[in-house]
Amino acid sequence: MSITILGICGRFLSILRPLMLIYLMIGFVTVAINIWLGVIVCLILFASFRKKNLRTLTEEYVRVDLNALPPFALLSDEESSLNKNYII
Repeated sequence: MSITILGICGRFLSILRPLMLIYLMIGFVTVAINIWLGVIVCLILFASFRKKNLRTLTEEYVRVDLNALPPFALLSDEESSLNKNYII
């Protein structure tokens, strides 16, 4: 009885082994493609940021209008006393 069970398992594994190898090869290929796509995207981003000057990047994204900020003299007494307590 045990010989027939081993024979059935052996036949099943002999059918599964090539399918598992194909599955593993597909997995390795997709991982390699994803890595290369990530490298290409990083290179494109690096080249596009390198092309722009750092000064223009900061002017575009970190533009602060100092006249739009409220002056500190308009703080209420409560807020100004809180700020005085946290001087480092």
